[in-house]
Amino acid sequence: MKKSFAILSGKGGAGKTLLATNLAAAFSEHKGSTLLVDADFGLPNAHIMFGVNPEKTIDNYISGKDTFEDIVYRLSPSLSIVAGKSGSSALVDLSEENGAKIWHGIQSVREKFEYVIIDNSAGAENHTMSLSCIESELVISLVDLPTNFLDAYSTIKIANQEHKIKDFLICINQCNSVTNARKVFDKFNKITTQFLEVSLHYIGFLPRSNNIEDSITNREPFYHNKKNQEHALIDTIMKNLDGNTL
Repeated sequence: MKKSFAILSGKGGAGKTLLATNLAAAFSEHKGSTLLVDADFGLPNAHIMFGVNPEKTIDNYISGKDTFEDIVYRLSPSLSIVAGKSGSSALVDLSEENGAKIWHGIQSVREKFEYVIIDNSAGAENHTMSLSCIESELVISLVDLPTNFLDAYSTIKIANQEHKIKDFLICINQCNSVTNARKVFDKFNKITTQFLEVSLHYIGFLPRSNNIEDSITNREPFYHNKKNQEHALIDTIMKNLDGNTL
């Protein structure tokens, strides 16, 4: 495994799963074999974005029914997914130890994948941070809203103070231009670095658009449509991530 990216957001509705699923599609197409892990235990829906419904989910692994390799579902020759399970109390109330167990599961298949993308739960619960902060680079999906700023800041603060993470990759979501995205990033960066000794790195932005809304309805990553601007924007984010040498 070359790299692992944990996609986080301070609050739900920040486009975290859209970013994770489309990055997985991009990495698998251009960079190498990729595993997408749906670790949003409260509302797992990454598999829906690919129009599949795997029989075995991460709940099977946590409960001990299956090995981690058993629950890996192959979407294409270069892309696989570990699906979450809705309505599982064991996953909603997941412990920090089980967060670490999932990472050990990922490690057990590391020889089969060059990239791992983890779609985490929103917020900074113990299991989310224990899974995200072990070896992954942290990507924050940020929306220009006061509540999202506050929650994203809290997530970064916990990762920094409790897990000693110093570098964070920031994707601005639901923004209409690179100019505005840069302004949002600069504003958040100024607020965050005023109180925390961390480094934030801008990696790109995604807009609010009909193409993205249609992709949700059609249950297919918008990255598959090479004609739309969102495809190019994901390419930019992917290149910034793969070129990052934190």
